[in-house]
Amino acid sequence: MQSESRLSPGVAEGEITVRLVRGEDDTFTLSVSDNGIGLPDYVDFRNSPSLGLTLINSLVKQLEGNIEVHRSEGTTFTITFGK
Repeated sequence: MQSESRLSPGVAEGEITVRLVRGEDDTFTLSVSDNGIGLPDYVDFRNSPSLGLTLINSLVKQLEGNIEVHRSEGTTFTITFGK
């Protein structure tokens, strides 16, 4: 595995992290992150023709949750939702 946190396009190795945490107020936080090249700033993840981003937004809507994206050291999607 490459030790750099930002991989170059075309590099086949990388790391994906998935975390699900239950909060004290019966909310859940699902975080999915990678250490890839990151989601470019010009990509509007809420209104994208990308199948993957469309599926993510559909999941958030079904869960009646909220989504945030962090674009540093790869990309992290954080979804918060209730029971």
